[in-house]
Amino acid sequence: MIAGKMIDKQLSAFDALVSALPVCDDWRLQILRRSKSARKNDSMIETPVQIRARIAAGSLDDLNRNGHDIYIRPQLGRLILLDDIPNTSEALAKLDEIGLQPVAVVMSSWHKLNVVVDLGGCANDLEIHKRAQRIAVERAIAAGLPADRAAANGLQIWRLPQFVNEKRHKDGKYVHLLHDRPIRTRLLSVSPGRIADAAAQIVREARNRFEHDQIKIKSTASSAPSAPAAMHVAAGGGETKIVNDPERYAVSALTRAANEIRNTTENRNSKLVANAFAIFRFVAGGAIDNTSAWTALFEAAVDCGLESNEIDHALVNASLAASRQPRFLRAAAA
Repeated sequence: MIAGKMIDKQLSAFDALVSALPVCDDWRLQILRRSKSARKNDSMIETPVQIRARIAAGSLDDLNRNGHDIYIRPQLGRLILLDDIPNTSEALAKLDEIGLQPVAVVMSSWHKLNVVVDLGGCANDLEIHKRAQRIAVERAIAAGLPADRAAANGLQIWRLPQFVNEKRHKDGKYVHLLHDRPIRTRLLSVSPGRIADAAAQIVREARNRFEHDQIKIKSTASSAPSAPAAMHVAAGGGETKIVNDPERYAVSALTRAANEIRNTTENRNSKLVANAFAIFRFVAGGAIDNTSAWTALFEAAVDCGLESNEIDHALVNASLAASRQPRFLRAAAA
């Protein structure tokens, strides 16, 4: 009976959330393992109807009760998440004052909020469906707010309302966030169709920031040694690696480096520098395009929680160091 009432609350909150947001058939449902006894993490793209059916069947609540956190995100670039906004009337008043009126507010923990802002049609001017532009928008917003800046990564997920949220305690155990009693995330408010008043201004600022970043990336790319120049440097310490397929090897190397950066939880800056140095050696040798390398490494570093100024500094230093030690890829003789 109690479980049935909770599922009714979960359905009611989900229906209210869906009704407030722009129509979108592609939602990411993410089920993250919270304890060792839980099953593996799971991530999928489903429609709101499919997610609602899971809630109604009680399967998501069962997973939540048995060591999983439940997250969602509509796949719409115009929706921006502000994470860890203080759960105070002053913080919400500040959002309203600067023109960031939320379309939905979820209490994610006792003291924190997930605030969803809809930028409306003007977001299309920035091609905000592309992740790099979306990151620029989220950073422009988070810069002047008491929000989690690490969450400005273009892909941050939201806690599904009416599900239990637990955090790891310093002794390694998971505890509920309110005096060791279960606390469920709650949908505090919805404003169907609400477009942020400052949406156009935010998009303009983000465009300027994005264009500035692109200029910086292109500038660094142009200063990197060309293949002939790198070959000349090679006589003083460059090296050549013989592989079956140089292009495929280079792509795999960049993918592995980005994944290692993205998944690291300790010594993040050191891990970024080490992997960036290895990749930029291939860039100096002409095996990998510099802009592609910068973009992949930068996005991976954002995902692991590093700040943009830390990332820029690390990548510049790694690129300069690697330019003096190029690494070439050559195809094996047939």
